[in-house]
Amino acid sequence: MTTTIPEREATRRAAIWLGALIAAGVAAALNVAVYALATSAGATMTVDMQGSPMTVTLGPVVGASIIPLVAAGLVAWPLARRWPMLRTWFAWAGLAFGVATVPMSLIATGDAVTGWSLASMHVIAGAAWFAALMISAAEPKATNDARMVGGSIQDTR
Repeated sequence: MTTTIPEREATRRAAIWLGALIAAGVAAALNVAVYALATSAGATMTVDMQGSPMTVTLGPVVGASIIPLVAAGLVAWPLARRWPMLRTWFAWAGLAFGVATVPMSLIATGDAVTGWSLASMHVIAGAAWFAALMISAAEPKATNDARMVGGSIQDTR
């Protein structure tokens, strides 16, 4: 059976949810490392939540790294399957969101180490999302399995 490269490409790009899972795992692992470094450096990991202090523990760090990225992947996946050009837009939007939330992290605490560690966690999550979507959106490399047939490139596997 012969399939054209665009058909195979559409199938390959359809796995945005897999990229979101990978991004969530990478972000969670890196954010746990940031949390460990911050607490060992003396960060209080206490933030002001509408007037009452809340201590950020390891559970919320992992949950806040995984849940939003997986949820975003589940929302973005069907939309990007229908409109593939949205994949790049979603990647940039996620990175922008991660960077845009940095001031919130810095303002929510009086402790500079806590503020900067939480801010870096937001940037890590945004960067992981961006990398996962942009890597999966990359054009496939040409292989020896493709040949020109009737004016179009076809997969001969």
